[in-house]
Amino acid sequence: MDRFDVSGLAAQMEHVKRTLSICVTGAADSPHESERAQALARLGHRVRMVSPTPATIDGIPVVVPWGAQLGFAPLRRLAVMVSTLRAVGRERADVVHCHYAAEYATWAAALLGKKPLVITVMGGDVLFDEQGSQGAVGRALTRFALRRAALVTVKSPRLAGVVADMGVAPARIMEVLWGIDLKAFQTDPAKALGWRQTWGVAEGVLVFFSPRPFKPFYNHDLMIDALAQVREHFPDAVLVMTTYGEEPGYRAELLGRAKALGIEEALKFVDACPHAEMAHFYGASDIVLSIPPSDGFPQTLVEAAAIGRPCIMTGAERFTGLIDAGVHALFTDLTADALAARCLELAGDADLRKRIATNALSFSQSRADLMVEAQRVSTRMQDLVGA
Repeated sequence: MDRFDVSGLAAQMEHVKRTLSICVTGAADSPHESERAQALARLGHRVRMVSPTPATIDGIPVVVPWGAQLGFAPLRRLAVMVSTLRAVGRERADVVHCHYAAEYATWAAALLGKKPLVITVMGGDVLFDEQGSQGAVGRALTRFALRRAALVTVKSPRLAGVVADMGVAPARIMEVLWGIDLKAFQTDPAKALGWRQTWGVAEGVLVFFSPRPFKPFYNHDLMIDALAQVREHFPDAVLVMTTYGEEPGYRAELLGRAKALGIEEALKFVDACPHAEMAHFYGASDIVLSIPPSDGFPQTLVEAAAIGRPCIMTGAERFTGLIDAGVHALFTDLTADALAARCLELAGDADLRKRIATNALSFSQSRADLMVEAQRVSTRMQDLVGA
């Protein structure tokens, strides 16, 4: 009787258990990208980060290419490109994992032939026409990088199709929502109440919350127009907006719009804050708004669900097969009338608010638990290295 040869199996198990050195590229000051890097480190891997912006991440060394401080724009771009190429080139990691395909470090990793190369697509980096991102050279480099990647993670079936159309084989595309640490992203009712008091919002007042970057792309003007209609039914309703990434002059423009509608006092601006504090902002709100014209997959939905808040979103058609309209979120067209109707639908039905938030949480637990998703990606990385 022949003996069973376990040598191949033993070798396979060895690489599955292997601790990897991983060079992550992305913005260290982005809560989502830093959390993903930390999740891989929590799985036992040795993680370093090359970031265009300085920030401190517990347990992870951050390398910031030189040149961003230069004032002359052409010289600054050249310095950052060259120093990024050098920084990525010096890394001797088992895996290079790039966040955002349309970025200097991603292009550098592809041009330098780093293998295996893993790219996490975010949305705007490949939705060129929708978000007006990249010139001809940037688009060409992004396509080149994606085709060189051993693995490309995407956040929706639609993004998978976009990436495949750029020449990435379906076998190298993996749907990964990443999500958040659902256990850690929780609110303290006392702190949430404290924020309402800071904003000057009395108990029982309806609060709409926009956590997206403070830029025209996210349609805060439509929120203000819709709020004017909502206040005809809920006279004390307010809109709270985070000012992360604020563009010069944008706040004055919105205040002027609100003043013309007679609702200037209903706007509340919240400065950028630590990501952990964001959970309390959600807790201090009633309904969450996320209405850009184009999106990969909004982390906002998952964050809101973790705190038990329903979300109004755009782009129902792009999330087909992922989340269901009227089940996990309410979807709106990009008009003030449509948005106001959705806001009033949720504001007037506490059971609907609870049902949507509960369904969204169930979805998040099954598809967007950060550590579960990180483990899936880790396993694929180990397979690539083992191969």
